[in-house]
Amino acid sequence: MTAPALRKILVAAGVPAADAEETARHVDATMKRCILALYRSAVHVGREWSDDLRRITVPGLVPWGELDPYAASRFGARLAERTNARLVSWPGCSHWWQLERPDAVADELQRFWKEVRDG
Repeated sequence: MTAPALRKILVAAGVPAADAEETARHVDATMKRCILALYRSAVHVGREWSDDLRRITVPGLVPWGELDPYAASRFGARLAERTNARLVSWPGCSHWWQLERPDAVADELQRFWKEVRDG
């Protein structure tokens, strides 16, 4: 992974150019080592914590990009179902929905927090 390669991949996936540039600026040996360790640790994704999902009793919100190239929207739907959370799928968004639609995401978070606060 190089900064130029990451920048290109992020922009192609829908990340605004300025955000892709800022992220790519942080590519260094430490970041690469950490990302590789994280990916290598994901041997049994979900198995380690799937039982814990059943114990969640608080309100939840699962935001997801409809076009996420790394985790299909069905995974977000399944997570929301298993945790009794509300799924918000951002149409036309990728893995980086929070960068692609920051205002809409902020509005959704405010709505969720108000619902939780007002009960």
